[in-house]
Amino acid sequence: MCCRIGDWLNYGEQKYGEMYSQALDATEYEYGTLANNKFLASKFEFSRRRENLSHAHHAEVASLEPEEASNKPLQVDQDAPF
Repeated sequence: MCCRIGDWLNYGEQKYGEMYSQALDATEYEYGTLANNKFLASKFEFSRRRENLSHAHHAEVASLEPEEASNKPLQVDQDAPF
């Protein structure tokens, strides 16, 4: 869900110049949560997102280069206990 909200914020900023004011009114999220979601959505294009990984997993690898970040979640997938 985090990336969907982040995508919405990125779209609104690009299309209308708005970033957070309407999102703060329309959701129960605080500014910091919205900012984090927006950042993660900008770091991971749709094809690189892993729905089975948490927001925390994506945040953990967000500072890595795209190739390195793409490999890191795969290791987490393989180690998952399910």
